[in-house]
Amino acid sequence: MKKTLLLFGALFVFVGMANAQEGIKAIKKASRFLVSYNVDQTANADKLTEAKDLVMAAFESDEVKNSAKAYQVKGDVFSKMASKVVNAALLDPETAKDADMTLGVEAVNAYMKAYELAEKKFEKKDAVAGLKFLDNSLSENMGIVAFQNENWKAAYDAFQTTLSLGDFLKGIGEESNLTTEKMEEIMVNSVSVASQENSGVELGPVIEKAIGMNIQNPTIFQLGYNAFEKTDKTKALNFLTKGIEMFPEDTGLLFTQINYYLTEGKLELLIDKLKAAIVAEPENAGVYSILGNTYDQLYSKMKEEGNEEKAEEYFNGALDYYNQATKIDPNNFNSYYGLGVLYFNKAAKIGAELNEIGSDYSAEGIKKYDALKEKMTGFYEQSFPFLEQAEKINGEDPSVLQALREYYARTGKLEKSNEYK
Repeated sequence: MKKTLLLFGALFVFVGMANAQEGIKAIKKASRFLVSYNVDQTANADKLTEAKDLVMAAFESDEVKNSAKAYQVKGDVFSKMASKVVNAALLDPETAKDADMTLGVEAVNAYMKAYELAEKKFEKKDAVAGLKFLDNSLSENMGIVAFQNENWKAAYDAFQTTLSLGDFLKGIGEESNLTTEKMEEIMVNSVSVASQENSGVELGPVIEKAIGMNIQNPTIFQLGYNAFEKTDKTKALNFLTKGIEMFPEDTGLLFTQINYYLTEGKLELLIDKLKAAIVAEPENAGVYSILGNTYDQLYSKMKEEGNEEKAEEYFNGALDYYNQATKIDPNNFNSYYGLGVLYFNKAAKIGAELNEIGSDYSAEGIKKYDALKEKMTGFYEQSFPFLEQAEKINGEDPSVLQALREYYARTGKLEKSNEYK
């Protein structure tokens, strides 16, 4: 009985050794196929696929999993395949839809493992060379291609692996392309991916990570607010509030808050906050301009509700703060544009009233119509100098060009309107 057991034991050892040998042979063969592919990538295109299949088969053996050489070959093969996918996607984006978007991340992990297992100097050097190539291209290539194809999880993994790769290289005393600006870009991209519906990535922790890394970009908080605005208002407001605390002058976040308060009927709270900001920074023209815009929106709201007295009060408030902003900063585009739109919209609202009474041909109706038309024309004319000044400050802004086109159209200057069109 003992002899039988010993024979079986010997058999298992032999089989294990045979499997290990087969794994090592597969790695060597994969390496040769990769060399053939690199010599002539067109004629030997199939060699790269065969090399990958060999690598995958080789790693069925546990012994191979302890070989720095095996992981180096795996990294080289997967890195080359990742490059092939990206290059094909640049020529024809459709090819990326069914492509394996995990190749770049797999290559990074393989190179890191190769470095960890390496006993010889040249092995570490080879692993670092592979990592440095991907350090320059993983997020910008594979991550972006995956993002464009809405492969959210693969894109997120590529972005986050890039951060890990940068840390790894710095940790072993090597240079990395992971600058502060690059880290910020990658984290913004990561938050953008996580905020996508059905991304498979939980957004909250990603934003918390970005905050913990002190990423100075308001887009992170804007995306957080947008993602939870309809499903979890409390969480959305937490992102918005935190963002405004960190970036009090970011107009995107402030206008998001304006829209929120407008929806909730709490604009008065925002007005108090902006007035306090003016006390703190009396020379900050941007705050005056935002307050002018807040009054402008309140004016529109009251006008729609038919509260003429309150509408006029808010109109004058908008006028006042926009004018103050232009005095502090004569090149404040938003304030000149705001003033122009303020008068323009007032004229447009009168135009709507004219449409309602246009069918009244009584003497009283015609008299009222003419008076309103004269008033409307006056407001259009008042809007023009401000829109013109805004165009001088920024003649490429589409909003001011559109406003001027409409101004010329509504004042009968069709030839001029067509120029702006």
